[in-house]
Amino acid sequence: MSGVDGDGVTLECEFSDGKDLEVEWVKDGKPIKPNKDMLLSWNPPVAKLEILELLYPDDSGLYTCRAKSPSGVVDTSATLSVKGSQWFHSTDSGCSNHVALVGCNE
Repeated sequence: MSGVDGDGVTLECEFSDGKDLEVEWVKDGKPIKPNKDMLLSWNPPVAKLEILELLYPDDSGLYTCRAKSPSGVVDTSATLSVKGSQWFHSTDSGCSNHVALVGCNE
């Protein structure tokens, strides 16, 4: 899975039965704590991790959705690669009051 620097992404996993499950998200082996840039939701049987419009290259990594129940643990993982981009402002001399935002993906 890939994303572009500055965009957002949603990861989700669905379970056949959401009863008695405890779900957590992990990035590169470390638990993810919800914050203003990362929202976690669990509406059985779907768990979601939303990285809001602020993807950075350091958000790249192995994301794991881990479900725990009395009968065991199940993991599913996806690798997220964030591609960088460079932004610059360009003005056209024929349009003195307009500025265009141009992106160049690397």
